[in-house]
Amino acid sequence: MADLTWTPGPDLTWDPQAAAAEKTAQSGFTAGDYLKGLKKGLLEVPGSLTGLADIPIAAVTGQKIVGPAAEALGKGTGLEFSKWAKETGETLSPGAQAAQAKINEAWQSSGADRLGNALLGNFDDLPEAWRNADLKGAGKAILENPGASLMQVVESAPGMIAGGAIGKGVAIASKAAPWLAGGIGEGAITAGQQMDQTADTVDPRRAALTSLAAGVGTGLIGAGGGRLAGKLGFDDLQTAMAGGAAGSRTKLLPRIAGGAAMEAAQELPQSMQETAWQNFAEGNPLGAGVIRSGVEGAMAGAVMGGGAGLRPRARQTELAPPPADTP
Repeated sequence: MADLTWTPGPDLTWDPQAAAAEKTAQSGFTAGDYLKGLKKGLLEVPGSLTGLADIPIAAVTGQKIVGPAAEALGKGTGLEFSKWAKETGETLSPGAQAAQAKINEAWQSSGADRLGNALLGNFDDLPEAWRNADLKGAGKAILENPGASLMQVVESAPGMIAGGAIGKGVAIASKAAPWLAGGIGEGAITAGQQMDQTADTVDPRRAALTSLAAGVGTGLIGAGGGRLAGKLGFDDLQTAMAGGAAGSRTKLLPRIAGGAAMEAAQELPQSMQETAWQNFAEGNPLGAGVIRSGVEGAMAGAVMGGGAGLRPRARQTELAPPPADTP
């Protein structure tokens, strides 16, 4: 006799709200998110400048003066740039938040922090940390969510321009070579950013010295990279903003590829040492986030460096050969 027992089939109920939420979560970053990222970057520039001004003051007196004064003035006038920047970063679209969450989860399970700590002092753990690290998973998450790298570029653009302006001022005032002035400008804005972003619970003198160290490290790498890029005929962003001439290479694709490689090679160690110094200042494990900062910084740098390769070249006018002497 046939078995007439009824078994329920798949649930075909369609929930339009759930479907819309899933579609939104898969959409990634929107144009509105990038505008918010640009706004966030602009709002962070004043804090970077006050942080830069506080470094020598805090190093000598052990107290921050410019930053707190600016915050008090902001509360009195309603111009609270740091508060607005934080709020702007918290209002991204569900798609952007989902993309960031996937990348965060991949990095957390990658073992990158353990490997970073092993590379920066815990050498006994290095063999096992290396075997257990799964950086491919983190790389896959980044490639599957490319909008995150573009967001980094957009957010960092205002600070980069501010550093370029400092570099241009240095070049004009001191007649320094553009590659050197560009490195000084990049290091200065980095130091200010570090000072502004270091936790307020950290001793101000410690924050000032570690921020200065991070700025010097970034400046030296940037200046060296700018010098090397010029010798190889490639464009360098900071050098260009400090008044440097365009690279000597004329073919577009090599310029883009070379610029991307040069900027990525700079951003990798710059981002890593900046994170390490902030960890040291705040008493966190030295390698926490260092590898992630380096990888993501290099990817964002490649985008910016490749874009620098699009810089137009001056047209070369060929002179006609002189006429031959007639007997």
